[in-house]
Amino acid sequence: MHNKYKSQFSPKIAFRYELNDKIAIKSSVGYGYKAPAFRQLYLDYFNSTVGYNVIGYNRVPDVIDRLMAEGQEINMRVSLSNFGGELKPESSMNMNLGVQLNPISNLKIDVNLFRNNTKDLIDSYLIATRNNNDQEKIFSYRNFNKVYTQGIEINTSWRPVNQLKISGGYQLLFAKDVAAEKAFENGEIFARHSSGVGVFALEKSDYFGLPNRSRHMANAKVFYTIPQWDVNTNIRATYRSKYGYGDTNGSEGHLDIYDEFVKGYTLLNFAINKTFYKKYDLGFGIDNVLGFTDPQNISSISGQLIYGKINIKF
Repeated sequence: MHNKYKSQFSPKIAFRYELNDKIAIKSSVGYGYKAPAFRQLYLDYFNSTVGYNVIGYNRVPDVIDRLMAEGQEINMRVSLSNFGGELKPESSMNMNLGVQLNPISNLKIDVNLFRNNTKDLIDSYLIATRNNNDQEKIFSYRNFNKVYTQGIEINTSWRPVNQLKISGGYQLLFAKDVAAEKAFENGEIFARHSSGVGVFALEKSDYFGLPNRSRHMANAKVFYTIPQWDVNTNIRATYRSKYGYGDTNGSEGHLDIYDEFVKGYTLLNFAINKTFYKKYDLGFGIDNVLGFTDPQNISSISGQLIYGKINIKF
């Protein structure tokens, strides 16, 4: 029950069937619902370190007017008329089908196919830049009328010996707006040439999908313990392929393969911990070992972080 939006019923059904002690099949179907959060409606946040704004849907016209009154140059990527209505709650139908494999006792493999059909998806996107500087971005939220996300997830875990555990995962994701996909298929979407002069028609294969979604995601983790020394250590790597913030070539707000993308990147983290006298835990680690940064596009990655910690148990 909600004091602003209609009440919702969100059922889910799932099953798991073991074919034998090495193979199990599992599936689920469920209905999801999410009302807009406070930050998505009313947030007015400015990160002074990186220089970007996040504005709640209901605040956009007022905040943009205030920034312009302060003398800031605002380059709008979308029309302010897009914020004249209401941000709607989203609802979805989620379907999963997977298989769990245990070919040997110390190896587990999970493979999962998924499809989510969502109505009025709430998502963030780039609406403007400030002061003729592409690094000073302004984000807000919007509804996508009908979208789908589908793909495959693979996760595996292997423990060759008691002291060593190796795990990894991969996701292939297609996330698209149904109406946009149809418009691309019908040849109704055009984009500016890279020279800025003239336009050309886009084809169905040119449509990349929703912003902020990578086609490929992967991770790998290695954990190793030395019990006689009370030492444990781990190395963790994550990979994310390219993704886009939004339309940069005038293709009616859609993300196509000719838009500007954030390049794919890999993050590598390392940590080691040792226990002394069962009461003292001493730790050392390096996050982002490779020192990857992209301040123009990714504000949440600040570079290599070296840290130490000590925990005392009383």
